[in-house]
Amino acid sequence: MATTYTGQEDLPFNDMLKVFMPFDLLNEEMKKRNYFWNKVPKDENWFGGSMQVPFEGGEYSSLSFGNLTASDDIAEGKYVLGTVTNYRELWGTMIFYEKDLDLHGNMQASFLSILPGKLNQFLSRMAERVSHTLLNGAWIDTFTADGGDAGTGIINVNHPERFTIGEKVYIDDDDSTAGYSYVISIDMNAKTITVSTARGGAASNTVTGSDGALTDMTTAQNAKLYTPGAQPGTAVAFTSLRSQLLSSTNGGDATIFGETKTTYPYLQAQNIDGSAITAANILDSLFDAYYEVVTLGKGNPTEMIMHLSHFAECAKTLEVNKRYTKGDTSGGYGWRKLSVLGPEGELTLTGIRDIDTDVILVMDWSALKFYGSHFFDRKRHGGNEEYFMSRAASGYTYIVDIRLFGELVVHAPSHCGIIHTISY
Repeated sequence: MATTYTGQEDLPFNDMLKVFMPFDLLNEEMKKRNYFWNKVPKDENWFGGSMQVPFEGGEYSSLSFGNLTASDDIAEGKYVLGTVTNYRELWGTMIFYEKDLDLHGNMQASFLSILPGKLNQFLSRMAERVSHTLLNGAWIDTFTADGGDAGTGIINVNHPERFTIGEKVYIDDDDSTAGYSYVISIDMNAKTITVSTARGGAASNTVTGSDGALTDMTTAQNAKLYTPGAQPGTAVAFTSLRSQLLSSTNGGDATIFGETKTTYPYLQAQNIDGSAITAANILDSLFDAYYEVVTLGKGNPTEMIMHLSHFAECAKTLEVNKRYTKGDTSGGYGWRKLSVLGPEGELTLTGIRDIDTDVILVMDWSALKFYGSHFFDRKRHGGNEEYFMSRAASGYTYIVDIRLFGELVVHAPSHCGIIHTISY
């Protein structure tokens, strides 16, 4: 029987979850906060286990002037089957302390007073991590200087906004002994985070779980910070759009769900070197890249996705360069969009904060899909309760777990393109 809230009774915790934190709210808020998740096509009919993905290997291609093609020269269309071996999972967890819930005299009043802020904070963190992973890969961010600045536990990063105080992170590079640390402070202006071996402890250069040191992590060895469980060698994070579109030469995967990219043109997105892009030439470069993808690719790309910093440079160019005309504009939480009319045609540019700055995507949205079931789903425990109660000497806690499981599959990579090695 559905729970009815009259505003007076002191509801059990599980009933309050259903009243004040319904699934639809979580799902809709995730969409609003996550441009990529909102745009990518979805299939909710995959419940786990192996899934075969058909890729087009070759077209019917037998042509002949003046006479029929000989029977043994007729080239057949070819399809290959890639295999998604299993789904990937991201878990998000909220914790409520009974002591906090009792502050206002009853659990219901306290829960209602703290819920909006806590829920918004949680949704923002989880939505951002979903977007980072689907777009960029398993890492949260990369080091911009060698680790352990002067023995202080300080790490220089590109995106301090991606971290939160108390967060557990896995730190690794190509040749050092990796391990865990906790974020204990964040300096947004300096673009640094400080880590410790314990949540809330003193700054430390020691990496927990190994005999390694933070000072061993270097930019030359591609030092990165990861969500726990997604570190190199685990292969449990979602397969990113970046890894599927980039060739192995440019830092992507050599295969796509078991099939070698270089064997079939349809498995190869157009990779365009962006090392010569500057703030001054970015719009010209984007139009050139777009038409290279249209000319050599197989699809109909309609949108270019980039970091907001690149989007800002495009907007500046529009104000001073009369070769281009700004069309329709729109925006939302963490993203901005505009259409640009130039001598070569029209482009739709979208700036988002969740993508790394070294790549720009040329997207045909019909070329990919996220497969799964239920998507953001609260874990249910004994008695169909949507929380887990934990007991300790310090008191009781209520833990709420939300899971997103599935996998991102680019089934027609040649319909898309990716500009890489952007460094201006």
